[in-house]
Amino acid sequence: MDFEEFDERLFSPDQTSLNRFLRIAGVLLLATAVLPIDRTAAGPVNIWDRFGVISVLETIRLVLPAVVGLVFVYLGWFARLEVKLKAAGGAGALAVMLLFGVNPFEVLRIVLPPISADPYTLDSLAYTTGVRLRLVNGEYFPREDTLHLVLLGFGLAAMGVGGRYRATLQSSRIGAYIMMGATVLIAAYYVWPYGGKMAAQQNVELYRGFHQVATKMVEEGEEMEDALEEVGVVSHSESAQLHKAEFKEMIRQKKMAGQLKLSSVYFMGIYFLPALIVLFGAFGWGRSRYKGHRAVFGRLGGWGASVYLLAFLLPLLFKEGMRKAGPGFLPNLRSYIILAAVFVGVTLTVSMLLQKVLEPDANDDALHEDPLAWQG
Repeated sequence: MDFEEFDERLFSPDQTSLNRFLRIAGVLLLATAVLPIDRTAAGPVNIWDRFGVISVLETIRLVLPAVVGLVFVYLGWFARLEVKLKAAGGAGALAVMLLFGVNPFEVLRIVLPPISADPYTLDSLAYTTGVRLRLVNGEYFPREDTLHLVLLGFGLAAMGVGGRYRATLQSSRIGAYIMMGATVLIAAYYVWPYGGKMAAQQNVELYRGFHQVATKMVEEGEEMEDALEEVGVVSHSESAQLHKAEFKEMIRQKKMAGQLKLSSVYFMGIYFLPALIVLFGAFGWGRSRYKGHRAVFGRLGGWGASVYLLAFLLPLLFKEGMRKAGPGFLPNLRSYIILAAVFVGVTLTVSMLLQKVLEPDANDDALHEDPLAWQG
């Protein structure tokens, strides 16, 4: 290729970054067409098993992620478009998918306490904790309504967009303003009440309740184990041995509640991580004095918000492979791919699109390379 044929719009760093995302996300979204959407006792349930059984709209929702993946593959590998058009195409494809009702938060169904027993078995640990903490009827952990999921989702997405904008165009204030708006949304996620209480108070009480219940059950199991050792088994009859085995199983289930203690601490930390991301990103709101100044706070705050849910859900996703009930690993992997494509895709495409539309000719040439030069 001659130098005269070189088009900076098609070979810029932004173009390379966008193409890389579109190719990877496109292939993963195409995989959603073959991954099962559920499982039953008879085996996995695939998309083609639902054709003709569900409504046309539900069918569209099932196949739309794969269609978006096909669009991404075309944009990432074959389309010779400038960044603005390519970002608009990617963002538009994601918007269509969401407008047709594809729920990116569907994967949150895996956010459950580490209970391996059947929640509807009367003598199981799951039934005991489920009844005490009202986690039956398909509710996930923590319990939040749709409004709070929307506030968190839009807040994290906006923080991702604003953080990347702030890092790539440091002389602009638009990225900082977007991050400020995201901070308002995430703050509302914590303080907007539901269930008659402030959201943060409601969830903290839930975590504390889990910890207290789990602590008590572990203590009861240890006391029962000590009592069993002290008393021993007088009779060697079959019925006595069976009673001993049942007693040991009861002790084992109670001591398993120690997992809930760890889980409550883990979820408590994860719950307040967006607040820490907001506080960290706030250091990037100020004006840059030279190239790189405060950009790191915007970059880490933005990407931290984008991958926060993905990092949190990844170990829980692998844990789904051990569950006997529920959709299981592969259907939840499908939902995880959709969530990843939406959050990372919005961060990249929307930030690039806004930058090319609002400030197409802006750059950071006025900022000094030398951290000391700006004082001169």
